[in-house]
Amino acid sequence: MKSITTKVLIAVALGAYALSSGSSKVEGQNTGSKQEASQQETVSKLRKAAEQGDAEAQYNLGVRYANGEGVPEDYKEAVKWFRKAAEQGTAKAQCNLGIRYANGEGVPKNYVEAYKWFLLAAAQGDSSAKENKKIIRKRMSSKQIAEAQRRASAFRVRKASAGLGSK
Repeated sequence: MKSITTKVLIAVALGAYALSSGSSKVEGQNTGSKQEASQQETVSKLRKAAEQGDAEAQYNLGVRYANGEGVPEDYKEAVKWFRKAAEQGTAKAQCNLGIRYANGEGVPKNYVEAYKWFLLAAAQGDSSAKENKKIIRKRMSSKQIAEAQRRASAFRVRKASAGLGSK
């Protein structure tokens, strides 16, 4: 039962991000070639900006791959883009990367990495990360929690020494 609850809550968190980014996938909807062309153009623009290092574009491209919007659903590709944005300090990307690690989507399931990313996003005030952190903590040993905290601290130090700010 706990496993189902975790996946539901974590999925709800991802859905909230998808909605906030303007995505609106409707099952069985015939989008038509005009809308498909528009989505492809949007994805093309996002990809160009993402490849140039735009963290918001990287995050939004990750959402599109996670949800299969304008591109085939591909969790590995979603993780790639979430990670790029997360490493720049984008809280919603950090939370989504945590979700991928918690559920083993596009990466092997790893609660230590999930907790690390939830810690980083929660520290920036991300409410979904705060909730997901509470959920996943119950499935971790004190040693795993300490390791995740160590990794989060190391990330903050690397980021500070590189002169990157939070988003």
